Amino acid sequence: MKVALELGEVLDVALVEGDRIIGTLSLELKGLSGSSSRTVGRPSGASAKTASTAADSAVTGRRRKRKPMSDEARKRMAEAQRKRWEKSRSSDGEPTNE
Repeated sequence: MKVALELGEVLDVALVEGDRIIGTLSLELKGLSGSSSRTVGRPSGASAKTASTAADSAVTGRRRKRKPMSDEARKRMAEAQRKRWEKSRSSDGEPTNE
């Protein structure tokens, strides 16, 4: 059905319809979020659990100690990384230092 309207009336009708649609959608979204059992964010009590775990490990000494790395192993790892960097630099077409 077509109705002859002035330009201002057409804009008013469009604004009213837009507001109606937005209102309907917001009600639908509220209904959807209310029916869901999932919530956004950290679960309640999660921060207390992590804090108590960290405190317990500090007090009881249950924290796993790192195995010391020898100087020789560090040098091998450093050299292997330098080789990987050199390979990536040479494949990029950049000049190398050597």
